[in-house]
Amino acid sequence: MSPSLWAQVIPFFKGTLVYDHALSEDTCGVTRSSGCGMAVERYITLPVSCINFLLLSATFLVYLRFHRVSSTVGILLSHILICLQYSIVCILCVAFEFLVVHEVILNTKLVHDLIAWTIQDASQNAVYLSGALLAVDRVLIMAFPVRYSFLKITKKLAAANFLLFFLNAAVVAVTLVLDQKDLRRLRAQLQDAYKIIFLAEIFLHFVFLVQTWRYSKRAANSQMKKKMMQTNQITLFQMGALLTVGLFPKVLYAVDHYFLHERLEDDLQIYWQANMYMVDRMFFSFHELLTAAFTLFKLSHNARVLYEESVSSLLSLFSLVASALSFIAYLRTPRTSPLVGMLLAHILSCSLFSVVNLLCLSAIFIYDHTVPSYNLVLLLLHSTFVYQTVARPSVYVSAVFLAVDRVLLLAFPIRYKQWRVSFHLALLTSLLWAIHGALALLVIFTQVISQYRTSYYLMRIYSAVFLLEIVLHSVFLFKYWRHAKSQKNVLATAPQLINHVTLFQMVTLTAFCILPNAVEYLDIMIFKYALTSSMKISYAKMERLSFSLNVLLVSAFTLSKLLKKPKAKVFARTAKNPHNGT
Repeated sequence: MSPSLWAQVIPFFKGTLVYDHALSEDTCGVTRSSGCGMAVERYITLPVSCINFLLLSATFLVYLRFHRVSSTVGILLSHILICLQYSIVCILCVAFEFLVVHEVILNTKLVHDLIAWTIQDASQNAVYLSGALLAVDRVLIMAFPVRYSFLKITKKLAAANFLLFFLNAAVVAVTLVLDQKDLRRLRAQLQDAYKIIFLAEIFLHFVFLVQTWRYSKRAANSQMKKKMMQTNQITLFQMGALLTVGLFPKVLYAVDHYFLHERLEDDLQIYWQANMYMVDRMFFSFHELLTAAFTLFKLSHNARVLYEESVSSLLSLFSLVASALSFIAYLRTPRTSPLVGMLLAHILSCSLFSVVNLLCLSAIFIYDHTVPSYNLVLLLLHSTFVYQTVARPSVYVSAVFLAVDRVLLLAFPIRYKQWRVSFHLALLTSLLWAIHGALALLVIFTQVISQYRTSYYLMRIYSAVFLLEIVLHSVFLFKYWRHAKSQKNVLATAPQLINHVTLFQMVTLTAFCILPNAVEYLDIMIFKYALTSSMKISYAKMERLSFSLNVLLVSAFTLSKLLKKPKAKVFARTAKNPHNGT
C-alpha cells in the first residue's frame, strides 16, 4: 500500500497519528536511505523527554512528601505516574531510533513495530485516558462533593487508570509477539476507542471549565477551596496545553490531508526529514513538558526556590544532551586534522560543567526537600565547592585556549599546522582540568586549606583570566575581520566551524557573563545594594542561571554547526585552504 493511499484511511483526531506496521519503515523516520538519520525532531524530542522525566520524578517526590494524606489527589498521583512512563518510553524509543540510524542495531520489522506501537498504543494513548479520567474526577467532585468523598471516587478512578493501562499494554505485547490478524483487528478497535476517548476528554474539560467558573462564584470554606483549586488548576492548565500544543499537529494533519493534498508532509520529508507522526510526537512531548512543569510548580511548597533550581537544572540537562550529541557528531565527521583538538576540548568542557552543575543542583534539591542533617550539609558544601573550583573554571580554561587557538591560526597559519597547536592546547586544557580536580579532592579530604579561601583565591585568579578572554576575543574578532576581507571568496564557502563557534561564544560571553557581573558591580559600588533588595533572586543564583544559559547556547550552536554538512563542491574548492578541518 503506497503512503498516499494509506494516508486516506488514517483516522482523524486520534490519540496519535497512527501508521500501521505494514507501512514502510520510512514512516517512523528510522530508515537511513531516506535521510531521516539527521531528523531534527529526534534532537528535540529526546532532550524534552529527558526534562519531562526529571520534572515528573521531582513531582512524584514532592507529592509523596507533602500530599500523601490528601485523598483529593489520588487520580492525580496515577496521572503523574502514567505521564512518567510515557517520558521513559519516549526516551527509549528515540534512543532506539538513534541506534538504528547509526547502524548499532539492525532496522528489523520487530524493532520498527516496537518503536511505533509502544509509543502509540501502550504509552501515549494511556496519557490521554489518564487525562480523561482526571477530568471525570474533577467533574464529579464539583457536581457531587459529598458522594465523591463517601464513595472514594478518586481512588477508584486511579485503580481503573492503572488497570486499563496494563490491559492495553498486554494487548499490544501479545499483538507484537503473535502478529495475528485477529489481534491486529483488536488493536484497530482499541485505536477507535481511544479516538472517542480523546474527543470525550476535550468535552469533559469544557464541562469542568463551566463548573469551575460557577464554583468560584459561590461562597465556601477558604481552606477547602484552596485545597480543591490546586488540582483544579492543574486540570485547567492541562486542558489549555491539550487544546493548543496537543491539538495543533492533529489540526495540521487534517488541513494537509483534506485541503493541501499532503503537500505539507512532502515538504516535511524534503526539508526536515520528518513526517506527521514525528511532528505529533514532538508536540505531545512539549505538551507533557508544560503540564509536568506546572504540576510541579503547583505542588511545591517552596515554588520560587524550586523554580530557580528547576530552570538551572533544565539548562544544564539541555547542555549535557547537546554536548553528548556534539561529541557523537564530532567523532563521525570526516576530518584531515587530528582527532584531539580544541574543539573536542571545548565540547568536553561543556559536558563537564553540565554534569557537575546537575549534581550540585541535585544536592541543593535534596537539602531543601528533606530533613537537614550533618551529612546533607557536607554534601551541599562539597558540591558547591566543586562547582566553583572545577565546573566553571573548566569552561573558562577551554574558552581562553580556544581563543588562543584561533588567534594563532590566523596569525601563523603555516606554523600552526607544523607545531600542532590545537593538539597541544587541548592537552594543556586537560592538564589544567586534572589539576583543578586534584585540588578540589585535596581540599575536601585533607582540609589543608579551607574551601572558602580556596574558592576566593580561584575566583580572583579567574577574574584575571576572564579579562584575558575578553582581550583575546577582541584580538580574534579583529584578525578574523581582516582575514575575511583578504580571502572573501574562500571564506564564503569554507567550513569555518571553530571560528564560528568562537565568535558565537564571544557574543554569549558578553550577554550572559559580562553584563550580569557589570550589573552586580554597579549595584555594589553606585546603588549601594538597592537592586539586590528589590530583586527576588540573589546575584549568585542569577550568575548560575546566566552561566548555565551561556553553556547551553554554545553547546547547541556547536551541535548545529557539526550537524550542518557542507556540499561536496565546497571540499573541492577549499581543499588547499589551511583553515579546513581545524
